[in-house]
Amino acid sequence: MLVPTLDIDIAWHTHQLSASKYRKATERICGRFIDHDDKLGKGTLDTGWDTTKKLYKEQFGEEYDKCLCWEDQTLESLLAKQATSSNNIGDIDKQAADDVLYYRAVEVARRSGKALPLRN
Repeated sequence: MLVPTLDIDIAWHTHQLSASKYRKATERICGRFIDHDDKLGKGTLDTGWDTTKKLYKEQFGEEYDKCLCWEDQTLESLLAKQATSSNNIGDIDKQAADDVLYYRAVEVARRSGKALPLRN
């Protein structure tokens, strides 16, 4: 059994909100209905998580436990910069907030077919 990261689990639960579409999609893609069982015990989840991390590392050469959404990637990048600079955490917080607001504006523009915002 494989266990998803939090960002994947959230997307999965969101997909399940349209139950009939979710059933049809899993049957079409996987050849059967995929039941997302949240009632598994901690031991089962821990073992599945360890297996998932191991297989992911073997396949992609990266750790699996990171969220790869752009907000987390922005924060990770800024924290790495902060570790090698004299900036204080307040500067990093402001930069992170500015970056998140900009990229959210980009997503809104893309979805509505509008011109992408310029970066200040």
